Amino acid sequence: MLYEAMRQFSLKHQLTHLFHFCSYVVFKSLAGMQWDSENLTNDTLYSNGDDDVLVNLTKLHDLIEEKKIHFTKTMTFPIICVYGGRVNDHPVRNPKSKYYISKKQYAKDAWPRFCLGGFYTTNVATVSQFYAKSKTKPYLAMDNVWITGILRIKLNISDDEIIFHNVGGITIHKHGKLIISK
Repeated sequence: MLYEAMRQFSLKHQLTHLFHFCSYVVFKSLAGMQWDSENLTNDTLYSNGDDDVLVNLTKLHDLIEEKKIHFTKTMTFPIICVYGGRVNDHPVRNPKSKYYISKKQYAKDAWPRFCLGGFYTTNVATVSQFYAKSKTKPYLAMDNVWITGILRIKLNISDDEIIFHNVGGITIHKHGKLIISK
């Protein structure tokens, strides 16, 4: 299914080649969003996380229950950035960087508010909107900026509906060092 999502996305956007599979995590995210949108109910929770992040599930559960009470009144469910997020961060304009984004790809000088890549949670209703909108907008390899920032803005999901909250995540770095957030 992931290959098919990549192939369809490439055809839709008239790309002359498929990008290196591992460099573009966005395709993995979109494949998961597509499957969830087609197979799960809108109130089911969706999480996207890196393979080097562990989350304190008890704290996450408590936070979700707390937010459900508040957001049930407004008929929305927030995007919870478990690993944190950024406000007014800037695209990297150095062509030598692996995070390089040209002005042609993204013309603004600052990103919208977005989740960092470690882990985020929302519901399938929101994910379905992201997936549908992704078919109409050029993508960025910076998947979490694109999804939780740019697409979120295009869907008129306000900054109030993206919550930065650290729930005691653990990151395992390449050098084997554990970093524990409390």
